[in-house]
Amino acid sequence: MMQQFVKYQSFGNDFILLDFINQSNESIEGVIHNAHWSSRIAQWCDRHRGIGADGVLILKKNSEDVHEMHVFNADGSSAEICLNGMRCCVRHLYLQNPGKQVFQIQSVKQVVRNQVDRSQGPFHIITNVPFVRYERMVTIATQEGDFTGHCVDVGNPHFIVFAEKEVGWLSEYGSLIEKHPLFPRKTNVAFVWQESQDEFQRRFRVLFYERGCGMTLACSSGAAAVIKALYQLGTIKKEECIRLAMQGGILQCMMEPQEDIVLMGDAHRVFSGTLEN
Repeated sequence: MMQQFVKYQSFGNDFILLDFINQSNESIEGVIHNAHWSSRIAQWCDRHRGIGADGVLILKKNSEDVHEMHVFNADGSSAEICLNGMRCCVRHLYLQNPGKQVFQIQSVKQVVRNQVDRSQGPFHIITNVPFVRYERMVTIATQEGDFTGHCVDVGNPHFIVFAEKEVGWLSEYGSLIEKHPLFPRKTNVAFVWQESQDEFQRRFRVLFYERGCGMTLACSSGAAAVIKALYQLGTIKKEECIRLAMQGGILQCMMEPQEDIVLMGDAHRVFSGTLEN
């Protein structure tokens, strides 16, 4: 069986997108519940022996106004949500519907509104994230020391540590936090520190270690978690636009008055091809 795919990336967080919009739910279920599905994903995402990606996205149609996205990490495990992946789905849908501006994407049980904005020239996707929940501050012990961080739920779990770290250190030891016994579902990890401040916007540097992927250049659900933690600590105010400098680029972020979090960024189609299952 041959399967068409499209490779997308948003801030260097890259995905293999399978467009199942015109397929039945039964055929989609048959694909993702196949005994070899997880191993196929791991093979496709392998950067030396496969296409290379941080994950796989399945895009299907739920109704006239809502599409649904299924997310799978590079190791074959499923994820509850991925906002960079969602941005890629929006770009894909926009390329098919260039006159449309608003796209609603469901991931697990949450529907997220995305709006295409070309008013200032460059293509931007404004994502409104309404369900971010601050949970608690905890300290965990690892063989590399103790880490105090903030647990935030964005549909998927995040552990936000306000401290500066080197990329090499997080790449080697991030799994100690990701797989800590305190996190039964594992967790995404972010290290955050303020990098600069000018009269217009503050800028924070962020490094991400993603659950099921390892180091990634960007994580927008992680960005939403960072904004929620910064607001919880009183570091930022509502309607204050800040920049998060990720390895893959700078994401514009803001918390709205009703505490929805707004992210503004882009996604790009890289190439397309055919998979041999």
